[in-house]
Amino acid sequence: LTARERLKLLLDDASFEEWDMFVEHRCHDFGMEQAKVPGDGVVTG
Repeated sequence: LTARERLKLLLDDASFEEWDMFVEHRCHDFGMEQAKVPGDGVVTG
């Protein structure tokens, strides 16, 4: 399961709000400037 799917199972409806779903990383090390990862980010709470 993805992080989003796990949160949906764990939390009550409308108790989680996701911001900036389409933000992309800005790392230029290790060739990462060419990597495009949809939903790349960190889940915190």
